[in-house]
Amino acid sequence: MILLICASIAAAQISQANLALLDSLDTALEQSGQYEAAKAAQLERATRHAAAITEPEEKFWAIRNILLDYSYYDSDSALVYSCRAIDLADRLGRNDWKTDMMIQRAYVLSATGLLSEAWQCLSDIDMATLPPRQFLQCAETKLFIQTHSDLYMGATSEIMQYTQATDSLLGLYCKGMPQDDPDYYWITGWRSLHHPDSARAKIPQLERFLENSQYNTRQDAKLAWLLGAMYKATGEQELWLRNLILSAIADARSSVKEIASLEELAEHMYDVGDLDHANTYINAAIRCANDYKSRIRVGRLAELQFRISEAYQKQSQAQQRQINRYLAGLIVILLLLTATLGVIMSQVVRIRRRERQLAIARDDLSKRVDELQDAREQLQAANRSLSLLYAESKENAQEIARTTEDKERYIADVFAICSGYIDKLDEFRKKVNRLIIAGRFDEVHSLTKSPELSHSELKELYSIFDRIFLQIYPDFVADFNTLLLPEWQIEPRKGESLNTELRIYALVRLGLNDSVKIARFLHCSVQTVYNTRQRTRNKSAVPHKEFAQRVQNLGKPAI
Repeated sequence: MILLICASIAAAQISQANLALLDSLDTALEQSGQYEAAKAAQLERATRHAAAITEPEEKFWAIRNILLDYSYYDSDSALVYSCRAIDLADRLGRNDWKTDMMIQRAYVLSATGLLSEAWQCLSDIDMATLPPRQFLQCAETKLFIQTHSDLYMGATSEIMQYTQATDSLLGLYCKGMPQDDPDYYWITGWRSLHHPDSARAKIPQLERFLENSQYNTRQDAKLAWLLGAMYKATGEQELWLRNLILSAIADARSSVKEIASLEELAEHMYDVGDLDHANTYINAAIRCANDYKSRIRVGRLAELQFRISEAYQKQSQAQQRQINRYLAGLIVILLLLTATLGVIMSQVVRIRRRERQLAIARDDLSKRVDELQDAREQLQAANRSLSLLYAESKENAQEIARTTEDKERYIADVFAICSGYIDKLDEFRKKVNRLIIAGRFDEVHSLTKSPELSHSELKELYSIFDRIFLQIYPDFVADFNTLLLPEWQIEPRKGESLNTELRIYALVRLGLNDSVKIARFLHCSVQTVYNTRQRTRNKSAVPHKEFAQRVQNLGKPAI
């Protein structure tokens, strides 16, 4: 619950559009297993196909394609296939193919942290003799190695020197490239990063190029990251964040393991205080880095993960004492609830006693009617006596109805108190979080110091509500199903007393018919309550306008 409060405060610093994109990213990460299974199946098919090829040149291209797929998915397999591709190119006498494979092998080595071996792969390549496409690949790989080296050494100046040293040559090659080539946008966008005016001029071109992108390839991820970096260079933070998220989505959908966007996004979520998202993203990034065996990234990610974990710990310590106070209050409320239930049960016992008395009176009346049936006056007296008993029975039935309504009101009041308590607990946590953001840690430490609050408070409240409600209305589920069409009968899952749909209509049965109040009690959106009630009415076997009233009348005695 505490983390949910902090996440809601952090969400206020992010636009609604970017929050929706974060939801899409969360979905993509949840489905990463499916994407990886599809990727593994595709690589297995490609591997079987390559093994069956006997013609050398065709076999080289098949192995090259497998290498390119593995280069961003599994570094060990990529290195194995790079050796095979280099050996085949050597045997075929194709030095240009061999150069391509050496450049790709250098990329994989640098991505795993083997920087010396990566530089060694490129040491025999004379960039001045390379054709444009190979020059571009070699320059980009050297830049990649240098950035990883600087990341490892904690320096950045050499990146700028290297970029300036190759900038003019890259510019010459760009002039001859078609503008529908993704590499054209990668080069021109990269060259503009250190000049805000140049980046601002290039942004519309890259936006148009990506406007129809499905964000499901590594190329999409690279260009989305670059567009975000250009927006960051021009000071447009929201657009930078939007494209950073899109880049991470593309990485997840394409099962890329050698990634940077998710790491950068995790750090940003940590900076704005959204520890839930930060923790999710850093764990996913570490999992990818471990799968890829990226030594450099693992070290940097571990440091960021430590900072996030430390923030979690401080957040928990800052709220311990006050949590204990509210837990004590919750115990008091539960005791009051128990006392109220005792009163209700005593009312039930009294009603049953009166029912037995009525049964005895009816038996006595029956005997008297048999004995006095020969005399009209006696019959009239018996009729009057019967009328009196009927009036008393009706009065008792009305009293039962009033007692039942009191009972329902007690239950609704008690749970309204519980729900209000949870709202107050939320407000308190927000207050504590604001103190943390303001850096007023002494005040926070003085407020609370106890073990972390369990996130099962709300679930426990629902469990208590379900148990008490079903004790009072044990036939509620069966009665409720009589209002639904046969094909839409509701059966709670094993181990569950009421589901969300039944719980909403249990509150309606208690007289809480306002969707806003129901949403507040269940701690969900009003739209969720409205949609659930609409779907249920569509399943009803009674007119929609009568449905809520029929629910409120379930279990009530007919008068």
